[in-house]
Amino acid sequence: TVSAEYLPEVFLASGFFFERPGCHQRLSFYSYQFGVIIFSMNIAIVTGASSGMGRDFVSAVDQEYNLDEIWVIARREDRLKALEGTVKAKIRPLVLDLSLNSSIDTIGALLEKERPSVKILVNAAGYGVFGAFTDNTLEETTGIIDLNDKSLVAVTYTVLPYMKENSAI
Repeated sequence: TVSAEYLPEVFLASGFFFERPGCHQRLSFYSYQFGVIIFSMNIAIVTGASSGMGRDFVSAVDQEYNLDEIWVIARREDRLKALEGTVKAKIRPLVLDLSLNSSIDTIGALLEKERPSVKILVNAAGYGVFGAFTDNTLEETTGIIDLNDKSLVAVTYTVLPYMKENSAI
C-alpha cells in the first residue's frame, strides 16, 4: 500500500482518488510502478471554444464526462475566461492560434508536462468565407485550409498519445 506520508505534498486517500487538502483539484490514481506514483488528470480538450459549436461543446462535454479540467483553446482570451464558472470542471484557457505550428508545439509541451488522460478531444476550431471561390484571395483560402484541416490533423496527432481506451474524438 502507498502511504500519504511518502508523497511530496500530503495527499489523503479518498475512494479511487487522492485529494490535496484545501484544494478542489482531484487527481486520479494512474499507476504505481517501481515505487513511483504517477497521477493523471482526466481532461477534455475543446478547440474553437470561444464561440459557436466549440463553446456549446464545452457545456455538453462537462455534462457528459466526469472531468478534472477542460482545456479550452481559441485566440480570444476574454471569451475563454468567460467560460470559467459556467461548468463543473476547472477551465484552463489556452490562448493559441492553431494555424501556427508554434501553437501545436505549445499543446504538445503542455501535454508532456502535465501527462493528462484525455477523455475527449473536440476539434471545433474553424471558419469559412462566403462568396465565389474566385472572389477570395489565395491567403484567405489557404488560411481556411490551415485552420480547418491542417490544424485539426496536427492537434489530433499531438493529443492521440494521451488518449486511452474508451476516449473519443
